[in-house]
Amino acid sequence: MSMIITILCSRLKFTQFLMGLLCLVSLSCLASGTQNGTATVQDVAEVIFHPQGQRLINTMIQKRDWHGRVCLHDLDRQFHPDYQPPIGRIIFSIDNDGLTEYPSPGDYFQNCHLDIKGAITSQSTEPLQPFVDRQGLLGCALTGCTNNDLSGFYVEDHDDEGDWKYRTIALSFHPESQLLIEKVQGLGPNQHISHHNLGQTLAFTYPQQKGDRINLSGIWRQTFYQQNGIEYRCLLISPNAIKLGPQHQPNCPAQINDYREDISAQFPAMWWRNNPEPYVQLAQLNTSVTWYDAEQGRQIVSWEYLPAGERWDQGILYRLQQQKIRAQDGSETLQLLHASEFTKQHHEIKTK
Repeated sequence: MSMIITILCSRLKFTQFLMGLLCLVSLSCLASGTQNGTATVQDVAEVIFHPQGQRLINTMIQKRDWHGRVCLHDLDRQFHPDYQPPIGRIIFSIDNDGLTEYPSPGDYFQNCHLDIKGAITSQSTEPLQPFVDRQGLLGCALTGCTNNDLSGFYVEDHDDEGDWKYRTIALSFHPESQLLIEKVQGLGPNQHISHHNLGQTLAFTYPQQKGDRINLSGIWRQTFYQQNGIEYRCLLISPNAIKLGPQHQPNCPAQINDYREDISAQFPAMWWRNNPEPYVQLAQLNTSVTWYDAEQGRQIVSWEYLPAGERWDQGILYRLQQQKIRAQDGSETLQLLHASEFTKQHHEIKTK
């Protein structure tokens, strides 16, 4: 169990906004949260993001539907023409004229799947005034956003044009990458809502030139967290193949000749390898996927990635092998079985 605690604590910087008030109390966890915990009044008031005039992308991943059922991207069906993954997307900009939306897939879901009937098919602009008093990006867009605007935890309980919202919203903004992360969690039924209201969504908002062209090519170290210790292996990852290099060592060589065995078949969960271009979208690196394996049966893997570096390719990629657990009320959770992480060690690959 100690290895599982280790990886959970190392992931706290990514998951603390997702967990809300829940925190693992240990020295490593507390250290990762120190910077946020010591913000000064000047830090809170300083403008850290100017969204006005930029074209932005809001991509959202449906994690659970309103029943509380886990949403998984089915890799066995991903190429079926009628299949839609649990991922939505809106392209927009903000200026003095208001909020302008551009043609994009939209953010309407039918249970766990994107409803293409809600796609945005033409450009339109609406006034920003209804949003200026709200916390979050739209509320501060015209004046500039501070850390206080884009970070925190609050509850929404209001009528949204006939669709009552009763939910928590957790916000986290990363100035270096200009990435806003938002988690929305339904709080169950109340006097205005008769259904389960257990939906959960993870959303990312970022400038259009970022987030859609993450280059994962390079030499990576995969670290396995096991009950009896930590294991390593070195991988050469490219759009064409994943090749195995030295194992049982924390430092991976940069020479291409050290990577000969093609083990691409071991990574069916890396579904972005089917992209038409050799780049990955941020949403793909934060999606739970499922497929049927002829020998091992139903498989579930969740990916988590928080960008780092100028090109967003310096973050740690987490792979969580899981199984689905269903409660008596029909809601579902994912139980962790195995965990590993990928860390890029070399961008440039040496041929000699």
